[in-house]
Amino acid sequence: MEPSKHQIAIFNEVQNGKYDILVKATAGSGKTTSIVQASALIKKGLDVAFLAFNKSIVEELTSRLPDTITCSTLHSLGFRSLYKWFNPRNGFEITSFKTTKFIRDVLKNDFKLNSKDESKAIWVVNDLLDKARLNIVENEHALLSEISDAYGIIWSNDEMEIARRAYDLLKEYNEVRFNDKKLVDFTDMIYLPAINEVQMPKFDVVFIDEAQDLNKCQQILVTKIKKPKGRAIYVGDENQAIYAFAGADADSFNSLANENTVQLPLSVCYRCAKAIVREAQLIVGVESIQPFEGQIEGLVSEESWESIREGDFVVCRNNAPLFSLYFDLLAKGVKAKIKGREIETQLLALVKKVRFSEVNEGLSKLDLMIEKTEDEVRKKGNPTPEKSPKVQSLKEMVNIIRFMSEGKDMMGEVSDLLNEIFNSDVDGATLMTIHKSKGLEAQKVHFLSPELIPSKWAQTPKDYIQEENLRFVATTRGQAHLNYIKNYKTRVEVG
Repeated sequence: MEPSKHQIAIFNEVQNGKYDILVKATAGSGKTTSIVQASALIKKGLDVAFLAFNKSIVEELTSRLPDTITCSTLHSLGFRSLYKWFNPRNGFEITSFKTTKFIRDVLKNDFKLNSKDESKAIWVVNDLLDKARLNIVENEHALLSEISDAYGIIWSNDEMEIARRAYDLLKEYNEVRFNDKKLVDFTDMIYLPAINEVQMPKFDVVFIDEAQDLNKCQQILVTKIKKPKGRAIYVGDENQAIYAFAGADADSFNSLANENTVQLPLSVCYRCAKAIVREAQLIVGVESIQPFEGQIEGLVSEESWESIREGDFVVCRNNAPLFSLYFDLLAKGVKAKIKGREIETQLLALVKKVRFSEVNEGLSKLDLMIEKTEDEVRKKGNPTPEKSPKVQSLKEMVNIIRFMSEGKDMMGEVSDLLNEIFNSDVDGATLMTIHKSKGLEAQKVHFLSPELIPSKWAQTPKDYIQEENLRFVATTRGQAHLNYIKNYKTRVEVG
């Protein structure tokens, strides 16, 4: 296929320009193929890096890129730089339990919790410490509570105090460079090089894929690995920035440009049928996405959930309707599975707290947990705790557990059912949240309950932008057929 006019403009700027480039690449635009081709146009003798989103993409791209280009994740570059930075005699040890160590130190010395509360505290505080580092929080006493509110992390007053003390210990430990063998976890691989004078490899040209999802640590590292007169070529789509809750900087993409940055579009969608692209244009405008001339017309429809067949994708704003739909499909003889390791882990953690209780007693305990969480949020000065992301998240998970416990005697039976629902070996329809659908595609995609966007809890302009981005991502997963399942009567109340 001949390159499009947009691709030609990108190739010319990469080959002949001297400034940073910001490529606005819409869904299904072949952005990865385009920047791989563009990388081959870089002058010989220059040091070039291609930064991919995860390890699997690095492995895929390595065979497609010239051998002279360093293809890596930022985590991998950070890891190699830390190895040189630390005392070579002592080195460091990679562990996934680094923050857990400091949390346990705090628990051992200052808190007496039962085993169930201790397990929950470790899980919650680990999440808090990860988000705090990704956002480079300096004053943990002022900002840790803001991190938990922003990301919907459910915590108690004890857990917040544990987080503060553990973060103090963590910072103190990280500030001592030349001691015994250092412990380093996955977040440290970008956090420590971002906050310290770690010597990073330098490149004349740096390509960055999925640039809209860069968190603050990653943004800093890009500036560190680019030579003083080097160039950064960012590729991404502000309309697909949906990971602010996971640590990505919500303003990342637009903040990457300065007065000298050359901004170029890659707005032709090769994935979606023309009818689907027209739907997407209603969300982001005709300038942001256009159909490929040779694409089929395709179909956009409004059909009931009963039109779902094995092999189809179903995407939804919230988890709750997906669980209701799973059982509706099962009753109709349609095999299905739910995609999402995180929600499975969170649900299992809640069930574990009440697993030895009878159903009614267990649900009462979970309802009390909601009330306690609302009270804690209210005490912090929030006049509307029900709008807090942490309360919403907890309510929705409890509602799912309530639905799944129907007809059960003991709460422990729900655990077995959860393991069955998330069984990835099942061939059938794949049900997932819109967040989990990013980067995926299928011939027929069902958009379940589109009226859930925007969320009833969205309040700020940034909230509403994220909601419309979710709508755009959901709309552009289908290759030939997009079906709206409107007003689905879910039996699980959305949080």
